[in-house]
Amino acid sequence: MNSGVIAGDVSIDALVKDILAVNQTGVFATLFSGDGTIIAHPNQSLTLKPTTEMNPSFDTSLIRKVASQSDLVTLNVSGTESLVSVQQIPGD
Repeated sequence: MNSGVIAGDVSIDALVKDILAVNQTGVFATLFSGDGTIIAHPNQSLTLKPTTEMNPSFDTSLIRKVASQSDLVTLNVSGTESLVSVQQIPGD
């Protein structure tokens, strides 16, 4: 049973590392949970804070709405107009 937890932790660690490795001018990736908690963000001070810290309207309702669309959405993120896409990561 513990090996399942360890394997899950390793997968999350690898995913966070990949998210934070996105390094293109004007582009960044962030990972957040379904309840709107930021799990990985280039600005580490936002880690474990609600997504509403990036923009007060970026709550779980908006996250679900953006995730259901295939088009990019313009949103002010941390003071910068940004094109945003939300992709759900399948899981058990």
